[in-house]
Amino acid sequence: MIKRIITGDLEENCYIVYSGKTAVVIDPGCEAEKIMESISSLGANVEAVLLTHGHYDHIGAAEAIREKTEAPIYCSSEEKEMLMNPELNLSEGKKDIISFLPDKVYSDGEIIRFGELEFKFMLTPGHTSGSAVIFQGDNLFTGDTLFSNGYGRTDLPTGDAHQMWVSLKKLLSLPENYNVFPGHGDFSCLKRRG
Repeated sequence: MIKRIITGDLEENCYIVYSGKTAVVIDPGCEAEKIMESISSLGANVEAVLLTHGHYDHIGAAEAIREKTEAPIYCSSEEKEMLMNPELNLSEGKKDIISFLPDKVYSDGEIIRFGELEFKFMLTPGHTSGSAVIFQGDNLFTGDTLFSNGYGRTDLPTGDAHQMWVSLKKLLSLPENYNVFPGHGDFSCLKRRG
């Protein structure tokens, strides 16, 4: 099951993926109390916080959730520096400056299980150098790589337009159909060609 919580001024989509008493939080942008209330209503225990990339609007509540639940924070190894650097994660000059280390890093193609939930990671650089999408069954959490009506910006720190095109071609070549849960905006579908 998947629950969406829209957080912050940029209306970032935070997702809680849960099965039984196990929950995983994806991209907790801000409003940690709001996210924790949703988790409490499910009666589930948070086993991990997974990040698609390191921009402030996707990571602002990660530390607070880690403190409240003791759940480890995961990001791609390429995105670790962004979490620690307020200039790169775009929190410099904001009300809350963000700088923290993840507990664990994941690599391209890695599969991680929490209870009955299985997640697979695919690096999709372009929006940032360490952006990734997260597969869970036929669901695909795309962060700011892919939206229902477009794709993420490439003009922010560590962004790269060429890498974005390569990443989008990878997504378009996936052999299965997926429900797309983006970092902002509405849900959509990614359907295989042919």
